[in-house]
Amino acid sequence: MADRLRLLIVSPHPVQHEGPAMRALAARDDIELTVAYCSLPDRRLYRGAEYLTRGAFTDTTDRGFPRRALRNRSPLPTLGRFWGLWNPEVGALIASNMFDVCLVYGYAYATCWHAFAAARRAGVALMMSSDATSWSPFGEVSALKLTIKKRLLPWIYRRADLVV
Repeated sequence: MADRLRLLIVSPHPVQHEGPAMRALAARDDIELTVAYCSLPDRRLYRGAEYLTRGAFTDTTDRGFPRRALRNRSPLPTLGRFWGLWNPEVGALIASNMFDVCLVYGYAYATCWHAFAAARRAGVALMMSSDATSWSPFGEVSALKLTIKKRLLPWIYRRADLVV
């Protein structure tokens, strides 16, 4: 059998519909999967009924695959702000030479950007993903923020080996 692809997925938090895909990846003989969560379901982080709620999770959402919880060192933990997820250990995890590919879910948090840079420094293939369908984030956004986002995101996506 050929060597297994060592895949690290960096995810802001468990999402109910990802469990089956994670378990399917973990069951493959050609992939060695690790999922690193930047936060776990926490009432303080809930943003709204359609985004993250207690009812959205079951006991099996983040079960059946290798995972680890990264410690969030943000002084104001939240899923609604860039500095709401700050997990500095992600850099050392990526640099540990345990992974061939790092897939980072999203770009909205400081930890995501740290993971992008750590993967590039470590020579780990970088995959990025986003489910965003618009430049505009939740709620009101300033014209300045929208202008910065339109210029910065294409630049960061060009640094990835693959964007999904």
